[in-house]
Amino acid sequence: MLEHGETSVVVLKRNRRTCALVVAILSLHAAMLAWGGLRHSITLDEVAHLPAGMSHWTFGRFDLFCVNPPLVRMAAAVPVLFSGAEIDWGRYDLRPWTRSEFAVGIRFVELNGEASFWYYTLGRWACIPFSLLGGWVCFRWARELYGDAAGLTALVLWCFCPNVLGHAQLVTPDAGAAALGISAAYLFWRWLKRPNWGRAFLSGAALGAAQLTKFTWLPLFLLWPLMWLAWRWSQRRQGGRSRWLRIGRKMTSAFAPRIPPHPGPLPPREREVILRPILSESAQLAL
Repeated sequence: MLEHGETSVVVLKRNRRTCALVVAILSLHAAMLAWGGLRHSITLDEVAHLPAGMSHWTFGRFDLFCVNPPLVRMAAAVPVLFSGAEIDWGRYDLRPWTRSEFAVGIRFVELNGEASFWYYTLGRWACIPFSLLGGWVCFRWARELYGDAAGLTALVLWCFCPNVLGHAQLVTPDAGAAALGISAAYLFWRWLKRPNWGRAFLSGAALGAAQLTKFTWLPLFLLWPLMWLAWRWSQRRQGGRSRWLRIGRKMTSAFAPRIPPHPGPLPPREREVILRPILSESAQLAL
């Protein structure tokens, strides 16, 4: 049998090997996206997305392409703003029903000619980190559930999925929304497993980031409370009463009298102890 020190060395070597594989797969994924972003022509929506992102930074307004939140296109616009690209805001129309982002985008391509291909490439490359985040979260989540092999499998499925490769190389919100959506789900899952204020804050921040990518994620504001209720109900059905008592007693003062087990209906004092962590989690969920 292996000694404790030898076991630690084996685990360390396995972790290093896993980390090296993760870095290699994500690097290959980034290289494929960068190459595709350089070689493939501009798509119809991208023509409007990039100038719309530039307008958000320039004017502090979100009129252009207001059918979806601005996070991804604003990230794409950052390197283009410092690249010397020419842009004419003469076709910028504040009336929301005109969808003037396409007219502004066409004018942007007209002004910059062949150089516009390079500007859109810069915008595409700026969006690659969203996809890398999605792959990393897939790895972490699957690894925590089922081990290293499952984590690497999930990472490979993300990094070589045709849909991910197709959308993550574009200045469009779809891949960014998928990546931040799964990040929010992962952090919410971690909060469900072990709720505390820090995890609640991280879950809320990730939820906000997901909302900034696409309106598709608006139902999460309803789904997350429902999922929390379903999770807590399942815990109660699986003997969660004793768990709630343990949590409640930890939250109670150390000088409080110990509550003996009670096989029948819960006395008022025991109900109070069980209710305390539920109220705490409710407050965290509200945050």
